[in-house]
Amino acid sequence: MLQQQLDFSVLRKVWKHTIIIPIPKPNKDKTKLTSYRPIALTSVFCKIFEHILAHRITHFLTSQKKLNPNQHGFLPFRDNHTAIYKIYSAISEAWKNKQIFVAVSLDIKSAYDSVHVDDLILKCFQLFISGKVTKWMHHFLQERSFQIKWRNSFSNTKTSFNGLPQGSVLSPILHVIFMNDFFETLDNNVECSIFADDIFVYCSHHSSTYIQTKIQTTLEIIYKWCCYWKLTICPEKSAIIELSNKQVTSFPRITYAGIPLPWSESIKYLGIQFTKYNQNGHILKTLRNKALKKMNGLKMLGYKRNGPRTKHLITVINNSILNLFFYSSPIINKFSETHLKSYNVIQTTSLRIALGVPIWTPNIILLKLAGQEIL
Repeated sequence: MLQQQLDFSVLRKVWKHTIIIPIPKPNKDKTKLTSYRPIALTSVFCKIFEHILAHRITHFLTSQKKLNPNQHGFLPFRDNHTAIYKIYSAISEAWKNKQIFVAVSLDIKSAYDSVHVDDLILKCFQLFISGKVTKWMHHFLQERSFQIKWRNSFSNTKTSFNGLPQGSVLSPILHVIFMNDFFETLDNNVECSIFADDIFVYCSHHSSTYIQTKIQTTLEIIYKWCCYWKLTICPEKSAIIELSNKQVTSFPRITYAGIPLPWSESIKYLGIQFTKYNQNGHILKTLRNKALKKMNGLKMLGYKRNGPRTKHLITVINNSILNLFFYSSPIINKFSETHLKSYNVIQTTSLRIALGVPIWTPNIILLKLAGQEIL
């Protein structure tokens, strides 16, 4: 049946129908539409077929080296760790060479919804993805229907003619294809890291005037690229920062589409906050505060009468608290021994709560009981 779907490009209507459930974002005004995160439910059989197709497309793109190496996310061996490590290494290299490091974070407005189907198919052809696969994807993306489910009620059925479907297995790799030629906008000595729709453009040099010229030229080309492919970058949500260890007295004026980009003291990329002063300490403090909040929730679970078993509490530790440090491991691995000890204290304290053992229990026994190793 799946092979017939590919051969004849005939899709059932239910495969192109999406039920959207809006979930309110925490600490947001519930009277605004932007305060809700759309959760899209699609056909299970269609997802199975999409998985097969996405795997084949990804294998072709990676094996034939069709994608830029600075594109991360939804690709094998190119996850958030490689993206974060690349940025952190570039900052460290600039510090080592006593260079000025300037970075720009760009935000694409409604990245998935702004993709035009015909433009995407053209880019597929340029990467030599053609034949039955491209024809099926063209039918799959056109004239999709959706409904909004709120509590027990459904809205009227609407039709969308452009954009990548939310909740689709194919959408991430298709967005990677759509963004692949973005790197052609970069001027010489300007680098970029892309993770899904998060764009991080940066340049390092001894001269601030050189950096201003290079970044400004790049942003002008990016603006033309976005206009050509019908994308919009929000200057209000974008930011620019200087991350070198030099004392910069004045910040140059850098604009996008004639609008000056605001200079920031810190910039967030993939959940990691990069700052100019005491960067390692700031990252440590941010992770520690997040871990302490989760530990407070762990205490409520652990101290409740008839609460969860110990193994369940350890699972909570692994999936919530320790995952914070695993996520940032490309940076944490370069921290000093003093910084790493702070993480070890959080780990052992969490295990004492889960295991219910006295405070004087040696760490080596804690780790053995929990089946863990020191961070």
